[in-house]
Amino acid sequence: MDSGGCRESKGCEKRNGGGLLIECMSKKMLGLEELGQIPIESYMRQEKKICKGVIYGVMMDITVEELEEELEKDQVVEVRRIGKRDEKGEVQSTTVVLTFELENMPEQVIMGFQRFRVNEYRPSPIRCYKCQLFGHMAGSCRGKRRCAKCGKDHEFRDCDVKGQGKCCNCGGEHSTAFKGCVEQIKAREIQIIKFEEKTSYVSAVKRYKEQMENKIQREKIQMNSRQEKAIKSIINVNEKVTKETLLVNKKQFLLFIIEVINCTAQTKNRTEKMQIVSKAGERYLGIEVMSVEQINELLERGGSRK
Repeated sequence: MDSGGCRESKGCEKRNGGGLLIECMSKKMLGLEELGQIPIESYMRQEKKICKGVIYGVMMDITVEELEEELEKDQVVEVRRIGKRDEKGEVQSTTVVLTFELENMPEQVIMGFQRFRVNEYRPSPIRCYKCQLFGHMAGSCRGKRRCAKCGKDHEFRDCDVKGQGKCCNCGGEHSTAFKGCVEQIKAREIQIIKFEEKTSYVSAVKRYKEQMENKIQREKIQMNSRQEKAIKSIINVNEKVTKETLLVNKKQFLLFIIEVINCTAQTKNRTEKMQIVSKAGERYLGIEVMSVEQINELLERGGSRK
């Protein structure tokens, strides 16, 4: 009989009544009724549904054990205070992460007489304390050691650089722990993708790059659209100016003046003079002939023709 399915077990546990619970990596054991003439019962283990939330402002004098005992009624199975690192090492904070054995986390929890709103837990991106890059921990790092403050090959606690230092990730005048660092902002966005899409960090990085490429393409399209609108606007203005602006040849303009002087001198009638000027404008300047009424209307409006 092939018993390879139980060769790689995740663990075993002695049960009441002398039974033994063995958790196997493979599904080959499913459906078997005996193993080496020993009767067995196989089944698929149901995964427990858990979710994580975070609460803020929990007093430091309350221990993790006390929190676990107080929140057991809310089906909290794990409590962890979030720590932060400084020059003295890791320091605990008043922020607490709660793991619920629930499919959906509650909106609030009550401890004593105090209510705490439960917020969605989105862990900060992991930064390697060896190479200072994001996405892995120092224990699995194959990179070179770099100081978080100056980027040189020594431990952070041994750094003698005064002031802000220099980030070895982006080159800015700050340490790699600075939350405003462009690389840390990028890592947080990748972490959000990892959390929301429930995927690996590598897949989240790939998804982030795709989103950035799509964003660049959209910005290019929008920029091209704005440029096209600007060009069309300039063309329309130029066409309008071309239509409304009279480009006159000097010789033609001179002949127009001569004819107007000669012809208008031969009559004293104002209406006839207007007609002479209008016809001369058509002959030498290419201006459409206007009636006396049109000329009078233009004169009344100050000479502007709409």
